[in-house]
Amino acid sequence: MATLAQPFEMDGRHLRLTASVGIAHTDNAGATDLRQASDAAMYVAKSRGGNQAVVFAPTMHDARRLEAELEQDLREALLRDGELTMWYQPVVRVSDRKVLTVEAFGRS
Repeated sequence: MATLAQPFEMDGRHLRLTASVGIAHTDNAGATDLRQASDAAMYVAKSRGGNQAVVFAPTMHDARRLEAELEQDLREALLRDGELTMWYQPVVRVSDRKVLTVEAFGRS
């Protein structure tokens, strides 16, 4: 990561790279496929802002599985007519009641 962080020049531009690294070994991944374990750790590194290395913990695999299941459930709900409805809520500044933005919520 330190090597990647060194700036370099390409076509007259100074560039920097960052890396999100997932680390897994047989001591902490257990029966989990090492590739899957390191991938789960990499996604945790990215979710923490990137440019860091994270060592796999078994709970990461469970969290990633739950995220994938939630994503699949939402995709299926979108395909079923009437399963999800959109609700909109304004975000209002109290001092002058100005609407700053609007939040959209999908509800079942």
